[in-house]
Amino acid sequence: MELTTDTLTVLLVEDDDVDAEAAMRPLRRMDSAFTVVRERRLEDACAYLETARVDLVLLDLGLPDSQGLATLDRMRACAGHVPVAVLTGRQDEALGMEAIRHGAQDYLTKHELTPRLLARVVRYAIERGRSQERLARAQRIAGLGNWEHDLRRGDIYWSEQTLRIFGWGDQPISYDAFMAAVHPDDRAELRRQRERALTGEGPIDARYRFRRPDGTVCVVHQQGEAEFDEHGRPWCLSGTVLDITEQVAREEKLQLLATSVAESQDAIIITDADLERPGPRIVFVNEAFTRMTGYTAEEVVGQSPRLLQGPETDFAMLDRLKGALRRGETFEGETTNYRKDGTPYVVEWSITPVRDDAGTITHFVSVQRDVTERRVAEEHRARLAAIVESTDDAIFSKTLDGIITSWNAGAERLYGYTADEIIGQSVLQLFPPERREEFDQIVASVRAGEPVKQQETVRAHKDGSRLEVALTVSPIRDRKEAIVGASVIARDISAQKAMERAHRLSEARLQLALEAAEMVTWDWDVVTGTLHYSENVYGLFELAPDELGDTLEDFLALVHPDDLDTVAERIWTTLKEGLQDFEYEYRTRPPSGKERWVWTRGRVFYEAGRPVRAIGTSFDITARKQAEQALQDSEASYRNLFESVREAIFIHDRAGRFIDVNPSALDMYGYEKDELQGQTPALLAAPGKNDVEEAMADIQRAFAGEPQRLEWWGRRKSGEVFPHEVLLSKGHYFGEDVVIATVRDITAQKEYEQALIEAKESAEEMNRLKSTFLANMSHEIRTPLTSIIGFAELLDEEIEGPQNEFVDLIARGGRRLLVTLNSVLDLSRLESGEMTIERRPLRLQPVVEQVVQSFAKEADRKGITLETAFPSEPTYALTDEGAFTRVLTNLLSNAIKFTAEGGIVVRLTSHDDDQVAVQVEDTGVGISTAFLPHLFDEFKQESEGNSRAFEGTGLGLSITKRLVELMEGTITVDSAKDEGSTFTVCLPSTSTAPARRTMQAGS
Repeated sequence: MELTTDTLTVLLVEDDDVDAEAAMRPLRRMDSAFTVVRERRLEDACAYLETARVDLVLLDLGLPDSQGLATLDRMRACAGHVPVAVLTGRQDEALGMEAIRHGAQDYLTKHELTPRLLARVVRYAIERGRSQERLARAQRIAGLGNWEHDLRRGDIYWSEQTLRIFGWGDQPISYDAFMAAVHPDDRAELRRQRERALTGEGPIDARYRFRRPDGTVCVVHQQGEAEFDEHGRPWCLSGTVLDITEQVAREEKLQLLATSVAESQDAIIITDADLERPGPRIVFVNEAFTRMTGYTAEEVVGQSPRLLQGPETDFAMLDRLKGALRRGETFEGETTNYRKDGTPYVVEWSITPVRDDAGTITHFVSVQRDVTERRVAEEHRARLAAIVESTDDAIFSKTLDGIITSWNAGAERLYGYTADEIIGQSVLQLFPPERREEFDQIVASVRAGEPVKQQETVRAHKDGSRLEVALTVSPIRDRKEAIVGASVIARDISAQKAMERAHRLSEARLQLALEAAEMVTWDWDVVTGTLHYSENVYGLFELAPDELGDTLEDFLALVHPDDLDTVAERIWTTLKEGLQDFEYEYRTRPPSGKERWVWTRGRVFYEAGRPVRAIGTSFDITARKQAEQALQDSEASYRNLFESVREAIFIHDRAGRFIDVNPSALDMYGYEKDELQGQTPALLAAPGKNDVEEAMADIQRAFAGEPQRLEWWGRRKSGEVFPHEVLLSKGHYFGEDVVIATVRDITAQKEYEQALIEAKESAEEMNRLKSTFLANMSHEIRTPLTSIIGFAELLDEEIEGPQNEFVDLIARGGRRLLVTLNSVLDLSRLESGEMTIERRPLRLQPVVEQVVQSFAKEADRKGITLETAFPSEPTYALTDEGAFTRVLTNLLSNAIKFTAEGGIVVRLTSHDDDQVAVQVEDTGVGISTAFLPHLFDEFKQESEGNSRAFEGTGLGLSITKRLVELMEGTITVDSAKDEGSTFTVCLPSTSTAPARRTMQAGS
């Protein structure tokens, strides 16, 4: 390649005059015009380069102010892109080769300088330098940086473009500093490729993430290879780097977009833009299209969408569609299409044109949804309107002011008014005077958009009589969703019992809520282990009725293996820690093999601190999880798919402001999109029902990568307040980190939970009323009964002969009835917490002797022995004397009753270090193993019915156990049928007299 004919400038750096002349002489004799500038010192040469431009530097490595390869390194730093050729002595050829490795373009030995050789070296060096300068310029244009790592010296050269890519200044950066900025997850692979290059196994070809000093992260593609010396040892690594951040982002966006389209639940069809007959050709369909139509992608690609049309297709609507597409407009419509098997279905779709950068329409994208079931439901509502007039229920409508506007035949039959008599009149005519306040309450609920469901109340008939009715009052809205009135359904429930009515209405409300929310209910008997489900459970798990077991183990077998440990641990932790409410999400393993996500929420009920029952709901959240996953993974959400998601979705920035919302969110709250953008959740909060600051903190926690779940009371634009569940998770939106809020209306779920709470409170109230009744009736029964017993005893003293037997029967029957009454009242007092005891040190031997002595005559009459066995030292217990006496009396009474021969022994013994034991041992009939678990239950006896062998109420042992526990003791029994029984009561022992303390039943 020929050099330009312009004058070239050569900077000669040589301190020796003879060597300088030897170098300059050939330059003067060369054909090309050269200007030679000579400097003797390295510092002077560098100063010259700062003010003048040269084409080549001829450098002696031995100068007064610098020696060896350090001279070359300094000159390269000063010369920039100017090529440098090295001058060496006769014996320094190895030094010249080393200089080339350090960046010199060539080297010359001073004794071999000739015009031809010098011309070749000069031309080669200058042209190579210019080529490198052009290469550097091309790399800058292409964004390509280069680097070089001298392994022997440890120096690293980074080009300007490389420094720009990494965001560094012009300071030298070490290898350790470079590796520290590489993403931790990518370092191992980069080191592996470096070692691979150093061993000669292949070049470096790596992608990695790199954190710049300003905190931003870029993605870099690095290539490089090693150079080896004559001994095969690597001495240098060099290569290039390229910023591919935007390229990777585009690739990820395209992949996410393709995945989102393929996995959409709505059918998506993409056609070309040719509208001439036979019309556009299909170029793509997703799996949802195949499920909806029965056609595979191979069967329809290249075909016209006309293959879906049939006799019931609305062709006039299709003509309007074609006109809109010709004008480049988005079109929404609905018609009847036909599946591959010929069955018709109603399809709702929107078609949007796709334009290229020049604005030319290249394709059409159609999002389609099967709305056949919705149309059937609308027809069902039309039929329902016809049924209204023939139903036996009273159905009428009224304005918000209470003026009746419609009246069906059922209302005429129930209230006695004809339509002509009542329409235009106030609904207050139907309210008894004592019920007028209900009118304002119902109107307030209707104005708030809250329906009144199955309210039991009293209304007035035309003839003045009272009617017990169940009312359902629902808001009536106009086309703008404004509430303009209310519809009322009234049913006569006068003939029904109050308890039956409450149960039936509760079941109706529950069923309605479950159907609306598509919930599965379940009921787990923790004691027996039996698990019951509602009928719709089989669809949730994709099982036939005979394939689903009724135990917890059967349920856990349906849980995905990856979630099994978490679910099992959550259940047992709830029971172990005595928690009331719990919830969790998990995946199932249905026979189809396609994973489904299920959300479960439940409540545990306890008795005496032990779990006995758990009830709750479960429902399919697969669609929600898929929507969450799509939003989390995508940095550029596909707009048509985002707007077709049925769940309400809000996208927040880091400050909690709304960036975007989908149509479902707008429908839920009644706002336009521009009214919500830039606002915060405070706009949608029901006054006084939410902690807005805590909700904003939840958004921050979600932004930090911690998913959050919260319940929120929202307020629609109309003012209506309703509960919903909010799931917060971190995601990406057009390249920015955001928080995605998925919102679900849980009104039906709240109503179900409230129904459960009311049922439990009702049961507790009934139990309290029972105890109150027994306590209040004690005086009314005890007073006459005491008189009966007293007079019978007087008659026993006065009357002789056969009549005396009847008097004895009266007295014994009265005493038996009194014992029964006292037992029932004692049980009631124990249950209601009204029985109080005083625990203080009590010497047991005298009390036991007194009780045993009171049963001595009865034992003699039966011919059985009654003995005591005491330790030699006095025995003390911290207990109540009256309660202890009652316990021992009950146990001895039972022992004598059930012992026909043999005897009874009452023992006092020490039990552990801090307890004393009282044992009553008999040789009676004993207790069967099957009845032992029920021994202390109220009203339970082993022999029951009219043929039972022993009298009694079945309350003595139940009261005994409660009294023992009230004294902070325990009672156990050891018994065998026909061999006898031993009852052991353990009480806290004491040898001193601590301060008196009072314990109350129920505390």
